[in-house]
Amino acid sequence: PANVDHVDVTEQTQTSVTLQWNKPANGVSSYLLNFGEKEEIHINASEGVTDIHTVSPLTAGTQYGFTLFTVFEGVRSTGFNYTAATAPRNVADVKVTRQTETSLTLQWKKVEGEGITYVLQFNNGTNTTIPVSDTSETVTYTVSSLDAGTKYNFSIFTVFEKLPSNGYNVLTITRPISVDRVNVTRQTETSLTLQWKKVEGEGITYVLQFNNGTNNTIPVSDTSETVTYTVSSLDAGTKYNFSIFTVFEKLPSNGYNVLTITRPLSVDRVNVTRQTETSLTLQWKKVEGEGITYVLQFNNGTNNTIPVSDTSETVTYTVSSLDAGTKYNFSIFTVFEKLPSNGYNVLTITRPISVDRVNVTRQTETSLTLQWKKVEGEGITYVLQFNNGTNNTIPVSDTSETVTYTVSSLDAGTKYNFSIFTVFEKLPSNGYNVLTITRPLSVDRVNVTRQTETSLTLQWKKVEGEGITYVLQFNNGTNNTIPVSDTSETVTYTVSSLDAGTKYNFSIFTVFEKLPSNGYNVLTITRPLSVDRVNVTRQTETSLTLQWKKVEGEGITYVLQFNNGTNTTIPVSDTSETVTYTVSSLDAGTKYNFSIFTVFEKLPSNGYNVLTITREQTETSLTLQWKKVEGEGITYVLQFNNGTNTTIPVSDTSETVTYTVSSLDAGTKYNFSIFTVFEKLPSNGYNVLTITRPLSVDRVNVTRQNETSVTLQWNKVKGEGITYELQFSNGTNNTIPVSDTSEIVTHTVSSLDAGTKYNFSIFTVIEDIRSIGSKLSAVTAPLNVEAVTATESHRTETSVTLEWKRPAYGVSSYVLQFTDKGQIPIPILEETVTHTVQLLDVGKRYDFTLFTVFDGIWSSGESNFTVTKINCAVLPWNVTTSTIEAKIPGLFTSATATNETYSETHDNAGDGKVLFTDLYPGSNYTVSLQYTNYSKDLRQCTHTETVVPPDLTGKCDYLSGGYAFSLSWDAPEGLWTSVEVNVAGKSPQQVKGEQVMEAEITGVQPAQTYQVTLVSISGPRRSIKAFSFSCHTDPR
Repeated sequence: PANVDHVDVTEQTQTSVTLQWNKPANGVSSYLLNFGEKEEIHINASEGVTDIHTVSPLTAGTQYGFTLFTVFEGVRSTGFNYTAATAPRNVADVKVTRQTETSLTLQWKKVEGEGITYVLQFNNGTNTTIPVSDTSETVTYTVSSLDAGTKYNFSIFTVFEKLPSNGYNVLTITRPISVDRVNVTRQTETSLTLQWKKVEGEGITYVLQFNNGTNNTIPVSDTSETVTYTVSSLDAGTKYNFSIFTVFEKLPSNGYNVLTITRPLSVDRVNVTRQTETSLTLQWKKVEGEGITYVLQFNNGTNNTIPVSDTSETVTYTVSSLDAGTKYNFSIFTVFEKLPSNGYNVLTITRPISVDRVNVTRQTETSLTLQWKKVEGEGITYVLQFNNGTNNTIPVSDTSETVTYTVSSLDAGTKYNFSIFTVFEKLPSNGYNVLTITRPLSVDRVNVTRQTETSLTLQWKKVEGEGITYVLQFNNGTNNTIPVSDTSETVTYTVSSLDAGTKYNFSIFTVFEKLPSNGYNVLTITRPLSVDRVNVTRQTETSLTLQWKKVEGEGITYVLQFNNGTNTTIPVSDTSETVTYTVSSLDAGTKYNFSIFTVFEKLPSNGYNVLTITREQTETSLTLQWKKVEGEGITYVLQFNNGTNTTIPVSDTSETVTYTVSSLDAGTKYNFSIFTVFEKLPSNGYNVLTITRPLSVDRVNVTRQNETSVTLQWNKVKGEGITYELQFSNGTNNTIPVSDTSEIVTHTVSSLDAGTKYNFSIFTVIEDIRSIGSKLSAVTAPLNVEAVTATESHRTETSVTLEWKRPAYGVSSYVLQFTDKGQIPIPILEETVTHTVQLLDVGKRYDFTLFTVFDGIWSSGESNFTVTKINCAVLPWNVTTSTIEAKIPGLFTSATATNETYSETHDNAGDGKVLFTDLYPGSNYTVSLQYTNYSKDLRQCTHTETVVPPDLTGKCDYLSGGYAFSLSWDAPEGLWTSVEVNVAGKSPQQVKGEQVMEAEITGVQPAQTYQVTLVSISGPRRSIKAFSFSCHTDPR
């Protein structure tokens, strides 16, 4: 048969070759393919025009020679010869051995086989044939002229006989460009801030690498052209070497080295160890680290490098040539590699100049006034320091060139050592010492312990303190140093050779260190001379007349002293050389011992005693006494004014004649004449006009007593010219006005204290002659209590407890007058008194008056009223679905029914009953009864009633196939707390719940009829009418 005219190779792989040819026009039944050393391959002819056959398995990258024979009826053609190669193998592994910013070096192992070449294809389709060395087992190829920081996708093909392999993809990147320049924008002690311009390119990140290899990824802002990064947690004053890498797809750039330093630590604390007027010594602890130096900068910018000793842990530096009392602001910098620290500010001052001289301008017992010239300079203050270290800041006037300061609260007579410092900004100067003393205390009090007519003895307590002496100075300036005993706490000194009844003004000074005290003035007097002799010139029943010669001297007065100590100042006439004084209101026939004192400036003389007696006087007799007339045979006759004569017996042994005229009328004026008789010849006579003592009042009645007064009443005493005096127990006398038209005297003693017993004496008086007197006691009525109360808790239905406070004084018991109970004595005297009145009627008003009692006398009484409560709970309340009604057995003035749920209140009261209407069914109402009268509001009772709940209307429905049925009922207006369901043949069932609307009845049978009754319940109340109906169960 004919040969094929052409064979096409349609596919070449590493292990196969696919051949295609056109079938000859006729006479072909099959084919034989012969190649290499393999056996012939028999190929059946297809029915189509073309035949295809794949030869496998073959060796990759191999040139094969084929002969294709056509076969017809066992006869083959001459054959068609042709060649075809298999595709070479791909490279097995490509390594990127070097990446630069513009090149990538690739390396792989050669593929086995002769005639193999290599082609690198870019992702844009550009091919590059790769030169290969015959002597190396590997192929190394550098792709150059690339862009930095760019991702590249290469394909490497092996090629055999122009036939490429499938190819090996290499995805790799070039190294990104390093940053161009890094600036250190900020250096602190613990951080460094770096800044550089971003490298162009997408996906570039940055890494900072420490010299120890530690890496920090640097966050980058998308909105900025620069990258700023602060490296923190560094050591101060340290040199750092950083590398900054740009990174693209985890590939770092070559890096940029940054060699920089952190700012050194500032000194931690600077102590000003010495401050003088011209220098300041500073000291601080050295900052750790090598190569640290120190610079002191003045506030004018001048810098001083500070020398430092290597052997000391501290730096000490003295800044000199400064101005005194001046504020300086230094900055001390540590310096490392010419980089200064932030600096430590030292604000300090030089010591101010001390004051030049201090004068003590005033010394008192408790203060010292110091004065000095001000020190020049602004802001200078002054401090005074005591020797105990206590400091006082001294106020300074801006308008004066001098400072004046008074140190107060000092001890008198004490030596003080002060230091005065000028102070600038709390820094004191070296100080100026002032040694001075306070004035000693004056003596505290000088007592004149003895005053005679020629001397004055002075005594005072010694002033505390060592070295104190005393000087007495007369008002003429003469000084006497006073000797002092060391063993006595007091000083006693007698000034002698003085004039009687003379005023003297002494000054007593204490002296300490030659500095006298202010002195204590003693103004005193010598005792005046006593009167020389006193004569009794007249004696009556109620008076004695005394006479004496005046004592020489100005300002002399006279005092008569009774033997009971009572003193009477005696008026003196300037025109007479003698003093005459009548002592009146005396008791008749009584011995009196008077002392007459001369007084000068309230100082009495030693006194002159006068012992004498008054004439005797009674209500029915008068005793007369006179000195006998000289002469023998003298007798005496007393003649009444009616002419009756009585011869008076005379004792021969007495110098005086005493005679009592008896059987006289009380309170009567008598005029006697006493005649001396010699040989029956009477003298001219001596008239004696006198009166008898009046009778005392017979009986005094107390007719009225209240809290502040007592009214007394008595019958008048017979006699003309009789007046009355009331004398209190303290001796005070009141003259009592008397009506001429009444035989009775009535007198009210007012302005008395309540609840007090008073003792009075009532005297009748005629011509200054008083009766013996009638004594009586009377008490004032006690005070009422302020209020009597019966609180809500003290009232019950059958009792009332009253409470009151006891008045301040004058109460011995109480009497309570209570309606229906009469008068109830109450002896309780506690501060707060309570008393319960029992067995009272319910709801009744009771009036009462409480009297305080003192010594049987009642007060005017404190009145009030109260009402007993009502027990509402026991009343028969008539309640329906809308009303509450009851008859109330007791007092009340108003009634309310309140429902808190619906905030409604109903008021009703009248005719002793209550009726509340329009109430809400089933609701609870609080009924309150009140009694109000005279602004008093009393709660009578509080009671809760439940209104009858509403009637229900029910219905039923099938349930559970006839073994249960459901009940429901309409919702009428009102409340209920449960519903009672009665089903015939079953126990009653309580369906609880406020306003529950349904229930389920179980345990019944289908197709049955049950009688059901519904009753609503609210609290204790049930609906008035039960609702009954029939329920049919489901017949199914």
